[in-house]
Amino acid sequence: MQIKNISSKENKLFKHLKKLYSSNQYRSLQKQTVLDGGHLIESYRLHHDAFRAVFFSDEKILEQIFHDHHNYNYDFYHLSDTLLKSISGQKSSTEIMTIIDIPIKENVENPRLTLLLDDIQDPGNLGSILRSAQAFFVDQIFLSKGCADLWSPKTLRGSQGAQFSLQCFEDQDLKKIISKSNFEAYALSLGGESIYKSNFSSKAAFVLGNEGCGIDASIESICSKKISIPMKSDVESLNVSSAASIVMFEYARQHQLI
Repeated sequence: MQIKNISSKENKLFKHLKKLYSSNQYRSLQKQTVLDGGHLIESYRLHHDAFRAVFFSDEKILEQIFHDHHNYNYDFYHLSDTLLKSISGQKSSTEIMTIIDIPIKENVENPRLTLLLDDIQDPGNLGSILRSAQAFFVDQIFLSKGCADLWSPKTLRGSQGAQFSLQCFEDQDLKKIISKSNFEAYALSLGGESIYKSNFSSKAAFVLGNEGCGIDASIESICSKKISIPMKSDVESLNVSSAASIVMFEYARQHQLI
């Protein structure tokens, strides 16, 4: 396709790109999001190859990612590095962004390991959890309505695009999922049984709670067991993404997946 130029912040497509980058509500309404940087774009292309538009400030990086771009059936837009940085608010530009349709996920048949995320607020924490989930054989992830946006640029940056391959479902009723599923639900909570003394069922779900308040009491009460991570007595708790990585690793170790 022919390269087009964007030279003004008043450009209609530029405004659309900027609003997608900054607004959870607008992303949800449009069912689109922004991939910021070559690494995320390359990760996405391992699973999909459908872009709405590509925006770049440096033709070298365009050629690195989209070889012979004239053969693609989506549009390419050149804009200045200053305009591109104004979208993200970052001091340095990644030099390339794309708009994509948010992928539609399918239900998982016979899952082994499930994550239930209860109101994880920080996009960086959510992204880190997703990245570890990809590494430790998680089959599906359910996010409560109070979780950070799964498809925000900040979450995507933290996950390095892990949600492209994971089966993730937003705005879920975690109590209903626990009640209707055939897995053992383990609530990661202070005062629970040590994960090193727990024999995790082959069909398991780990419930992870809000950074400040933990797991909602009504959800924790219907879980099969409370579990915890042993640590020094003068340390109150771990960051939720660090704790998630430890319990996922222990599940993978117990079931000889690693």
